[in-house]
Amino acid sequence: MELFVDIPLFNQENAPLEILISLDDNELENSAKKRLENFNNLLPNFKKS
Repeated sequence: MELFVDIPLFNQENAPLEILISLDDNELENSAKKRLENFNNLLPNFKKS
């Protein structure tokens, strides 16, 4: 019998923004949504880099 266990390395509170950005909005916790608000308010030129 083989058993595979998925152990997350990050929770959404300390995950890098690069990971949070890739999640769908319905998958985000409220704390992660607040962290992303600052990113989403950046000028569009900064988001591209």
